[in-house]
Amino acid sequence: MKVSYKRGFNYRAFISIGLFFALIILFITAILIQFFEDEPDSLEKHISVSCHALAGIAFIILNIFHLKLNWQSFKSYPKNKEGGISKEIIIAVLSIILFLIIGTFIVYLLLGG
Repeated sequence: MKVSYKRGFNYRAFISIGLFFALIILFITAILIQFFEDEPDSLEKHISVSCHALAGIAFIILNIFHLKLNWQSFKSYPKNKEGGISKEIIIAVLSIILFLIIGTFIVYLLLGG
């Protein structure tokens, strides 16, 4: 006699794999858009831009569901044991700001600014 264990749909796995796949599509299409930058009316550019936009929308929607599934964990990240802001939050925010400033400056220099 065979025993069958039916498992329900794993939403966490679905969302995680979907986020990863959407991110890969975003990277690939961003690179393709750069290759077809000088051809504004080409079919390849239109397809790349469309896929990039749709993957971006999917990425945002999946991130919202990811946040919803992990809300309890997410709420605990900003606080340290003393009740103040955690050092991880400060470092993450400063890192992103620094990355944007340096990245913008480098792009400005590369474009001949």
